[in-house]
Amino acid sequence: MHSAKFGNQTQAAEVLLRYPLALKIFERLNLPLSLGDKTIDRVATEAGVTPALLLNLLYVSLFHSQDELFRLEPSDLPAIVSYLEQSHHYYSLEATPEILRIIRTIGEATTSRTHALVENFFQQYSLEVDRHFSYENEVAFPYIRRLLRGPHAAINGYSIREYKQQHNDIEDKLSDLQNLLIRYLSLEEPYHLRRQLFIAIHLLGEDLSAHTCIENRILIPLVEKEEAKWKK
Repeated sequence: MHSAKFGNQTQAAEVLLRYPLALKIFERLNLPLSLGDKTIDRVATEAGVTPALLLNLLYVSLFHSQDELFRLEPSDLPAIVSYLEQSHHYYSLEATPEILRIIRTIGEATTSRTHALVENFFQQYSLEVDRHFSYENEVAFPYIRRLLRGPHAAINGYSIREYKQQHNDIEDKLSDLQNLLIRYLSLEEPYHLRRQLFIAIHLLGEDLSAHTCIENRILIPLVEKEEAKWKK
């Protein structure tokens, strides 16, 4: 069992103050920020989210927990899918454009050609990520929603195993991107822009890694459980 850092009766505000990145989780679940002294249990319940799901998302996202998690049921899947869809919006509309903005600002401030290589690599990676998200949004997530309505509504011949393979490919490319941008390339001044770029890439990598962990540790096992139910 995981080493508990907080639980159902912990004040939600205390979690956000201690772990500011948890704010993204609250936002994607559409949880209120007028928290007062409300516990995690109360905040989740009032928003129609199971406390176990909120705790799972917090532990996986903040600590990449690989230990035993709080018990979830297939009935949690709609909220999980919605959470992942909100994550996609963040990556596509905020994180990626911000990184491209920094790269292009570096290009305007230096005579080095390194920035062009960085921009091209990141744009290609972004296209790959967008294709992955499109697959999730157009194929995997609709399949999950149909599966919850019964096998007659699901896609014949499709299973969550195919989703696993799509998911693994993008993780390999993320590793390549991080190595290129952080380990091997040396960008010239202005130094503050280089710092901004590295931090933005790091935060994107951390968020995508948590996204992957949520899919592997939470989403896929629940879908497999639902698939197994209909195969009996």
